[in-house]
Amino acid sequence: MRCSLLICLAAFQLSAQEPARIAGRVIHAILGEPLEGAKITLGFSGPSTTTDSNGNFEFQQLKPDRYQINAEKEGFAHSPSQPLLILTLAAGENRSGLILRLSPASQLSGRVLNADGIPVDSSVTLISAENQAHAGFTRATKDGFKFEKLKAGSYRLYAQAWDIPKRRHGLTYFPSTLDPLKAEIITIGAGESRTNLDLKLQAAAWFTIKGRFLGKCPAPNTCKVVYSFLDNRIAGGVQTGHVREDGAFTLEVPAGNLRIHVQSLPSGPGRMQVLGHTGLNIPIGATNESIEEVIIRTNEPRSVRARFIWPQGFPSPDPQKLNLAFNPHGGLGVMEFANHAAENVYSVASISPDLYGIRANGLPPGTYVKQILAGPHDITQTGLDLTLGPPPDLTVVIASDAASLFVKVSSSTSIPNGQCLAVLLRDTSSRSERELYSTQSICNARGEFSISNLAPGTYSLRVQVDGKWTATRSLRLSSAQRLDVSVPAH
Repeated sequence: MRCSLLICLAAFQLSAQEPARIAGRVIHAILGEPLEGAKITLGFSGPSTTTDSNGNFEFQQLKPDRYQINAEKEGFAHSPSQPLLILTLAAGENRSGLILRLSPASQLSGRVLNADGIPVDSSVTLISAENQAHAGFTRATKDGFKFEKLKAGSYRLYAQAWDIPKRRHGLTYFPSTLDPLKAEIITIGAGESRTNLDLKLQAAAWFTIKGRFLGKCPAPNTCKVVYSFLDNRIAGGVQTGHVREDGAFTLEVPAGNLRIHVQSLPSGPGRMQVLGHTGLNIPIGATNESIEEVIIRTNEPRSVRARFIWPQGFPSPDPQKLNLAFNPHGGLGVMEFANHAAENVYSVASISPDLYGIRANGLPPGTYVKQILAGPHDITQTGLDLTLGPPPDLTVVIASDAASLFVKVSSSTSIPNGQCLAVLLRDTSSRSERELYSTQSICNARGEFSISNLAPGTYSLRVQVDGKWTATRSLRLSSAQRLDVSVPAH
């Protein structure tokens, strides 16, 4: 069959412009029941819809593009077992059968106290105890602070008083320590409310640094200078200084081995970007209150490409369901994702220089990441260091002999609404390896957990029921093993 050039071109254009479709369902992560009235949004400001009485949702007439699917509902939060859902749609593609899980939201509240036990105005930050990821930020007043819409999990809490210009208090971790390694882990189950948490601030010395950024702040963004600790402690939310048009800045910092970096903050939609950084070591006990002539040069953003190697004979999975998450360890970058770009190529075009842990999302059942290579070098334990320059292509080696774990919580009484949480931590001193292999899950209404896609190795299992932890249990998982474990509630 022949057609004229114009007719063929028109047919091609119609095919290329054919709209795509997304459809799926939102369910209660514990009960498995459909959730009516959940709001589904494509991206953070894209088109939205709400689920019907059967939890169903649908988007039609979509342009070919990459979409992040977000679900929210009053009284609910994202389920710990729900991976980030990002789809790349081709023209005319129909993606249906998607499942999104929401868990009953949790709350955490308390007060920030000074040395005299008086509530003070402070910034309060919540981070994940599993991977140090940012989980929430709020302001504490004399009436206290409150975090809402939290997903079940384990957290660390820290605060910094707003006693500006003279800072008398250091960044303090709950319940009252300057050492993040001594911070108490706070665990909350799905729908649980933890109240009356008092965080008592500790005294610390502060120093004023003055310097200059040699780069340019892109218009119309504003640029701030902030600090972080080189030992990966998160520095808090209020230690910022403004970068003037000539690049000059002033910043107050505590003693320690620090990294000073300049951030570009978008005035509208967009993402924060680190433009440059430098190191600064202020010894504990230093007496000079002012440090001048600190110079920060411009960072060059990196690009990362990766490919997967699947076991021989393993069927090729849907590439649109896979992505790699890059979690920054040094406070220089933000969470980035490498998504499908071409045949077995996953890429992120611009990522700030930092040390990153890597996690694969959307792996097929029975598989896990066996090894991550940067060129010929194994970075499974060390993470990806982008501060040294542009990286070689990454190779993610997949194995198909994953272990699985089934946990039954035994209790003489019923577990309210299935509100229990299992945390499975990889036994390793490597933060990158721990992020890659550790996981957590919430139980069903029968007090059961099922965790799959586990790499063989040694893990520590803890289960939280009704606000109380069970004893830590060490587990050794072998290749392709299914391990059944019974855990007493208390």
